[in-house]
Amino acid sequence: MKRLSKDNPLNQADLDGDGIVTTEELDKHERFIKIDNANRKEDQSRFMILFSLFSVTAFIAIMLTPFISVERITVLQPIGSTWVIANMGIIATFLGANAYTKIREKSFDKGAEEK
Repeated sequence: MKRLSKDNPLNQADLDGDGIVTTEELDKHERFIKIDNANRKEDQSRFMILFSLFSVTAFIAIMLTPFISVERITVLQPIGSTWVIANMGIIATFLGANAYTKIREKSFDKGAEEK
């Protein structure tokens, strides 16, 4: 237990408002920060994936419109195919990492239940 000064940033960890921060309160605060950071990281990953997915879809849709001449498509085809494959790799990596993480979490949860 520790009494902190009024301007200490760890006062946020004082859950019961008694002015004393216990080890249990610090542990809960740390766990909350870790969960919040993980959620923010996942949100950023989802945004990146959605941007990749929509940009590839928009690129393909624009290339198929009559506004783009066949000559320009021929010139843009090598760059476009590399860009599309790279973005699909980003999406596949994200989906694979999520699947792997979920499998690991399930196996970890089963191991914790057995103990």
